[in-house]
Formats: sequence, C-alpha cells, structure tokens
Amino acid sequence: MSNKGTIPNLSAIKGLTSLSLQHNEISGTIPTWLGSFRTLQKIELNNNNIHGTICTELVDLAFLQFLNISHNQITGTFPRPLATVPLLNRIDVSHNQLTGEIPKVCVCVRVCLHWKIYCTIALYMVLTLLLWFNFRS
Repeated sequence: MSNKGTIPNLSAIKGLTSLSLQHNEISGTIPTWLGSFRTLQKIELNNNNIHGTICTELVDLAFLQFLNISHNQITGTFPRPLATVPLLNRIDVSHNQLTGEIPKVCVCVRVCLHWKIYCTIALYMVLTLLLWFNFRS
C-alpha cells in the first residue's frame, strides 16, 4: 500500500527514534521540522518523489545514525554541516540530482571509526592470546 501526498507534520510526537516512509508516492520537500526530533536515529525517505534540497536542520539531530533519501528528485549540494553529525555512519543520497561531493570528512570519519573498532578487536585478541600463553607456562 502506498501513501500519496506530502510528509505529514509529526512535530507533536515526542521521542520519535525512526521515521520510515520509504517506497511511497510522497512528494514535497524534506520538512525542516525533522530537525526538532533530538532523539531521531534513522530517517528512511527513499524511493519517493521528494524534491528540493537537503535541509540543514538535520545537523541538529545528534543521535542520527542512518539517512536514506535515495531515489528521489533532490537537488542542490550535500550540506557540509551534515558531515559533522557525530553518530551518522550510513548515508545514501544516490539516484538524485545532487551536485558536488559528499565532504571527505564524512567518509573519513566512518573509515576511522571502523578502523578503531577493528584495531580494538585485534588488540583484544592479542591480549587474550598473551594471557592464555602466560597461564600455560
């Protein structure tokens, strides 16, 4: 079942953590009131008819981890401030009419975070082996 129209104003809802409206026939723009949901972690607006630009109010979403606005008619450039959202680790803006590049800071932070996790796991494994060998000796 698809829902036609624009994204309804949901700003009265408290504690929203996920907004999943993908694969509908939603038109209009990404609403600026999305930036008021301080607890929002996931936004899925992909595969719709959304147009306009990516609103800079999304930078206020400190807990945002996943943003998928692919397969729409979004134009303009990727807002540089959005690259500073601390937990944002998955972004899909493909199949739009965006120009320019996603800031390298955005890509680098994700790679560094994953590298840190891998290094932590490797260090844990090395320490575990050292302890195991020490106890056997």
